[in-house]
Amino acid sequence: MQRKADHVIIYGDILIAENMVIGGVIMYITAEIHRRWHPDRFFICRFAAGCVMCGLFSLTVFMHAGVPAKMTAEACFALLLCLAVFGKHKLAVVSATFVLVTYFMGGFTMGLLLLTENSGVYTGTGIYTGDMKAGILAIFTALFTVTAKRAVILVRRNRFSEEHVFDVELIIGEIRIRTSGFVDTGNQLRDPVSGKPVAVADSSVWNKLSEAGAMAGERMCLIPYETVDGSGLMYGVRSDRIRMYRRPEGSLMDETAKGGSGPAADVRGCIIAQGKGSFDFDRDHGGTGCSLLLPVYVKRVIR
Repeated sequence: MQRKADHVIIYGDILIAENMVIGGVIMYITAEIHRRWHPDRFFICRFAAGCVMCGLFSLTVFMHAGVPAKMTAEACFALLLCLAVFGKHKLAVVSATFVLVTYFMGGFTMGLLLLTENSGVYTGTGIYTGDMKAGILAIFTALFTVTAKRAVILVRRNRFSEEHVFDVELIIGEIRIRTSGFVDTGNQLRDPVSGKPVAVADSSVWNKLSEAGAMAGERMCLIPYETVDGSGLMYGVRSDRIRMYRRPEGSLMDETAKGGSGPAADVRGCIIAQGKGSFDFDRDHGGTGCSLLLPVYVKRVIR
């Protein structure tokens, strides 16, 4: 790139190459947000075609048009690109995400240009980094990608925890046990006699209930179950109620901790059945692990 007076000379080949790379980064982040990344041959071909489309579209920086015309062109391009790469499922939402990530990255790019005192051009249709060294641009692109992906993972974890993980208080007579529970959409167990829903406790919770004297004869029952590994019977104990609390952000639940502010649900008469071993469903989502599989029924009563 050369600068003459107050004008910037843009080389088309560099412009296309830069925007193919940057467009690929934006599409990758969009794919991660909407869980659309599929490393199969057909998707990779569509993704590569999308990178080429981004590079060619950047040539519109040479066109003189008003703001409404440019915004219309950007919106139409985003729709066409996302249709070609990701398909028509939730096309409007995916396209809006692509546009937002584009402007987000544009802001980072402009900040980088100012910090490095490089001349460059940024519009909604393309980015030109001017005299910036290729190494700096590569490092910036990598950092942006890693940061954005990390942000997506954190948002997913928080959303998962809010929707599926709760602090739980088990109440059986005078006995109160606190633990963490996971709303398992696959748990549709019910007591065949009373029709009450069944929560499945891991060995640590079951042992606490046993040590606390909750296994009174009139409260005990047998719960039939069937899984892909076979069928059988589980011991169960009838609770008075199970109180569920939304987790305060960053909290770690133990038997002495308090739940969130106000119960999200108060489930009466739920059966607590004896599961096998320990559960760890939440750990994959950044949590602390759960000790109780709550029945899908509770989703109806969560406030």
